[in-house]
Amino acid sequence: DLDRSILISPQEIADLILYLLQHRGNAMIDEINVRRVTNQPWK
Repeated sequence: DLDRSILISPQEIADLILYLLQHRGNAMIDEINVRRVTNQPWK
């Protein structure tokens, strides 16, 4: 069983997606990695 208090909230993911949809800069976003602060990065 996971402790839901440490999970990334749906609102945080929605905020990220909204940012990506509204991004109008001159940069290209090729990849997004999302992880909990308490987890180690993927290797």
